[in-house]
Order: sequence, then C-alpha cells, then structure tokens
Amino acid sequence: MKEKEREIKREAIHMIYQDEIGKCVSIMNRKFRAHDEKNTGFVTLHKLRVAMTHCALLTPKEINLIMRSFKPEQTVFEYKEFGNILFDVRYELAKSRLMDTGLDKLTDNLIHEFAVYDIAKKGTISITDVKKALFNSKHTSLTPFQVFTLIGMSHPDHDGQVNYVEFAKQCKEMIDELFSMKSITEKAVMIENHQYVSKPNLEEINITALELFQLFKKYDRNQNGFLEINEYIECLKGSEVNLTEYEIVTLCLAADVNGDERIDYEEFMKHFQDCLKMVRFQGDL
Repeated sequence: MKEKEREIKREAIHMIYQDEIGKCVSIMNRKFRAHDEKNTGFVTLHKLRVAMTHCALLTPKEINLIMRSFKPEQTVFEYKEFGNILFDVRYELAKSRLMDTGLDKLTDNLIHEFAVYDIAKKGTISITDVKKALFNSKHTSLTPFQVFTLIGMSHPDHDGQVNYVEFAKQCKEMIDELFSMKSITEKAVMIENHQYVSKPNLEEINITALELFQLFKKYDRNQNGFLEINEYIECLKGSEVNLTEYEIVTLCLAADVNGDERIDYEEFMKHFQDCLKMVRFQGDL
C-alpha cells in the first residue's frame, strides 16, 4: 500500500508540474546549446551551474541538489537528461517534511526571513525581495511557479510593496491548501478521474502578440530593451489586456527570465503564452 501511495504521489507531481518543468527544460536547453559549440550533447558541470544560476525557473535549493546528484569525479553531463534530474529533485523536495509538517511555525519563520530585506523597518518589502526570501527559505520547498503563485496573491501596493507580516499569515493557509503533497495528490486524482478538465485556450489574451510587444515598447521609456518590474506591472495594468491582478503580478515574476529584476521584453515574448497558460492553470486548479 505504501509503495502504491508513493507512486501515486510521484505521478501527481508529474501531472501537476510537467508544463513548468518542460518550460524550464526548454530555456535551459537553449543555454546548453550555446555552451556546446561542437554539438556533443554534453556540457561541463561548471557551465551547468552557471546556466542554472541565470534561470529564474530554478531555486537555489534546486540548483544545489542538482549539483549534488553528480558523482564527485564527474565533470560533464549529458544535457538531454536535465529534465529527468530536475523532476527527481522536485519530487524529493515536494515529499520533504518541510513541506507538509513545518506549517505550524511557518508564519513566524517567514516573517523573520522577510524582515531581513526590510532595512528601513517599514513593514513592507518589494515583490522581488519576497521572491528572494521564498527562493532561499529554509522553511519551504516550493517550485518557482509556486512562489510566483503565492506572490500573485500578495496584493502589492502601487509601488510593488508587500505587507510581509500579513502575507506570511496568508502563506501558511495557501501552501497547505495549494501545495502540500495531500493537495497535489488530490488534484492529480481529480485530473485522472476527469473530475477536472482544464479550460481551453488558457494562453489566449484579447490583444495580438504585436500589440503586446508595442505596449511593452511604449513603456520602455529609455528604449534600452528592458522593463523594470514595476514598469511591467504598470504597463499591463494600464492596458486593456484581459488579465487579473493575480495574473499580472505572477507573470511579471515569470517574465524575469534571467532573475536580474528587469524584463527583456523581446526575450519574454517567446515565453509569454506558455507562462500565461501555467499561471492560469495553477489559478484555475
């Protein structure tokens, strides 16, 4: 029975997060091919770490666990295996006791972790600092899109600041409801039993890709090809695009593909619809 339950949970992780892992693999494969000039299918572990460090769809904890999965004497790896390695790491993190049994102290622990970024002692921090805190947290084992989903429901003010004490209180309930192994398994069973059917065309918006690109360009006031996080939020909120505040905030974090707190809107156009589909799928499910 325990083995069967374990397999159900493993399948649950695959069903719920296959799109997120697939998007991460797609981004990483482009980085691998750029390093693999001779098209060998292999890259060094040093280049692997560098590439992962500049991918916003991987947390520091995931990067460290991926690197530890290699043998001490190993110096290269076949990058077609990256998706399988990432899945194994996320499965083990999702099973970890921190996810399901550390919730009783989670609020206080998160407040402490968020407060590190509150240098001015205002009681608020930026959404990018909330992301950093959750990515580096010792008390949660969340995937990047789970982090983005939580922050999407943080109700930042017009300056992108979050009341982190109130948000920490919400996090405990949201993680338990949305991301515990029990919750994930129940969602997967619903999908398997056809009790949940994803809405069609989740990636669609009411303006064309060209209009969206022109909108981003309009808000790029210094014409450097990038939008700051708050500019990106302002851009979408001030448009007629059919996105909710939750979707806009979540997308703005996903849009920061390289994790440098600014958005290369030309690069993001390649990923916009895939990311929007994942955002709406998580919200709908």
